[in-house]
Amino acid sequence: RRRVGHVLQTVRVAECDDHLDAVGRDTLATMDGILMGRIPRRVVLDVIELTDDDPKTLALAAVPQARIWVDNALTQLTWLKSTLGDPYSRKFADQGFLRQALEVHFHIDFKDEDLDFSTFLAVIMDNYQKVQASFSSADSFFENVTEEQCAADSSNMTCNFPAYARDRKHVRFAPDSVNYGPMCRAAMVLHECVHYVDPQSPDSAYEHDKLKYALLTKGEAIHNPSSYAAFGQNATAPFQDLRYGAGRPKE
Repeated sequence: RRRVGHVLQTVRVAECDDHLDAVGRDTLATMDGILMGRIPRRVVLDVIELTDDDPKTLALAAVPQARIWVDNALTQLTWLKSTLGDPYSRKFADQGFLRQALEVHFHIDFKDEDLDFSTFLAVIMDNYQKVQASFSSADSFFENVTEEQCAADSSNMTCNFPAYARDRKHVRFAPDSVNYGPMCRAAMVLHECVHYVDPQSPDSAYEHDKLKYALLTKGEAIHNPSSYAAFGQNATAPFQDLRYGAGRPKE
């Protein structure tokens, strides 16, 4: 910068470009993208080897990873929302991984001219925002459950999984939930928190049941907990359809 009178003039970045190496330019471009919301956070937590065999403790330890997926999903969706009504910006959304991820996980057909896209987007974002808020109080509604209580609860459920939401009041973790890997457990946490915040969230299809998952309607998908976990992962670097969860139990 140089001072002219009492005015500070900033030398254009282009004039300094020759002094930046390729790594520096890439870093600045990435930081700018993150700040402007065009690029999601790319932080991936190191896997911490936990020796605690308490199900609730392990579930709470998985919340930060689940939060990263939710945060990145919201970053992507917020950017997409900003492109509505802007043909120039929208073409970038149509050409990127985001379009494919929305089609795969929420069955949003971008070619459907009659689709009220903003309405479906609003439902998805609202659920993610509610899940995001719920993480802050997870300690109050996460709870351990005995095998006996789990068996009693399972009479009113379609499946007997190691984690489940009970009457939208609790998310319970069974003793065998400690046998699952950290990424699988983070997916479970996100999945169950969708049940916790969305009263219209039956398990219409699990991400590892590929055929049933692919046949969901968009109306079912936007309330399907597994869709939220899988999309959040897809919205996080390396931006691939990873589907951590019950289908990848040891990871």
